[in-house]
Amino acid sequence: MNRAKEHLAEFERAVLAFLQTEPYGAVGTKEVDEGEEYLVWRFQINATAPARLGAIAGDIVHNARAALDLLACQFVSIAGGTDADINRGKFPFGQNKAIFESELKDKLKKIRASARRFIKRLKPYKGGNRTLWLLHAADLRDKHRLLIPVGAVDRHITIMPNLGLKPGDKIPTMKLSIKRNGFLEDGEEIFRFPVLPYPFEKTINYQFRFEICLHGVEGLPEEPAMHTLMKFVSYAEKIVAIAERRRLI
Repeated sequence: MNRAKEHLAEFERAVLAFLQTEPYGAVGTKEVDEGEEYLVWRFQINATAPARLGAIAGDIVHNARAALDLLACQFVSIAGGTDADINRGKFPFGQNKAIFESELKDKLKKIRASARRFIKRLKPYKGGNRTLWLLHAADLRDKHRLLIPVGAVDRHITIMPNLGLKPGDKIPTMKLSIKRNGFLEDGEEIFRFPVLPYPFEKTINYQFRFEICLHGVEGLPEEPAMHTLMKFVSYAEKIVAIAERRRLI
């Protein structure tokens, strides 16, 4: 898990460095919809995310997944498994519960009943434990194709009115849910707001926050990639820690 955390730190630095180049922006234009005039903001891509981010993300996913495989092999070793049994050992996953249970029997034939119960309670299959299934799906994706880092807009924007306030006065802020959060296509609408009458229109400052999220795996949440990857690492680490506390390894 230490290696996964090193990759996490590397990924965070790389993402921050890329975002500092302002690869994404928002372009506002006035549009009329059903007789009402709106200021419509659309996503603008100035640069695509480097493939290196996908490669680092793949390393993080693989390290977290490998920690579970090592745990499974320890279960086999403690139960007196042969070298062949250990080499065959692998943390089981499945497209559904039935496939998972078949994999559990096939990959981990020789483990203690307590370890078998422990794995079953984790429900590492589609429709069971969502975090574990997504970790497995992301690892499978990385074996064949890089995870895709894409631009995303944060869930909220901040509208800051400055209506003739005196120095030192607190500026009120409003946070409004935007029309679209998560990864976006170039030119896709982010947010719209009714055009205010002059001079109030000139007093509004629209602030957008852009992020990198991961794309290419069904079910991955449209959230900052660091959040997703940290969940994978912390969850795998937690599973290993619980197994140690219960003296399963």
